[in-house]
Amino acid sequence: MDYRKIVVFTLLLVNSVLFSISDNDAYLNIRNAYNDLSHFTADISQINTFRSEDIKIESQGVFYYNKDRIAIKYTKPQIQEIYMNGNKVLFYDKDSNSCIELQNNESQTMLNPLYMIDKYWKYSDKKIEKRKEDYKIVLRPLQEKDFTQIDVYIDKKTFLVIKLVYTDIGENIVEISFKNINTIDEVSEDIWKLNLPDDVKYIKR
Repeated sequence: MDYRKIVVFTLLLVNSVLFSISDNDAYLNIRNAYNDLSHFTADISQINTFRSEDIKIESQGVFYYNKDRIAIKYTKPQIQEIYMNGNKVLFYDKDSNSCIELQNNESQTMLNPLYMIDKYWKYSDKKIEKRKEDYKIVLRPLQEKDFTQIDVYIDKKTFLVIKLVYTDIGENIVEISFKNINTIDEVSEDIWKLNLPDDVKYIKR
């Protein structure tokens, strides 16, 4: 082995040791990152790909988080608002002038990055890949009927989730990205208020 090969080999070995991270360390770092946060906001982009119908829907909006509540205000392709408090979910759609209230429903909690990690981490096969600016964690749930794989992208500096990708048994994909994460500015109390029109169609399920 010549000098150049030895240097390259040594650099690769050092790089691997410095940046490797165990499953347990990754989970604890993510958990601690969110435990240390009282709130944050982020620009959110969501892409839903339905394989059988060959349909792709792209949505954009703003994501608001605190330890008890989540609000998402979509602006594109249409105005929609989602409010989550525990397992209670309110979904408002401006075009149809309707608000759906869901109780004890987990369908929208996939938008909560910490909830999804807590739910699937223990009961999944895990693979962690170090990338240039993030860690990619591949979760393959062992006791899940809906999702075959969940890809979690973690910022290497903050250990906050910057992207979630869900793949279901039908190869449909939901990709959710969090950008411009702001952990400093307070979230106004007005954000958590859903001001519905007087003639809104209110549906409980």
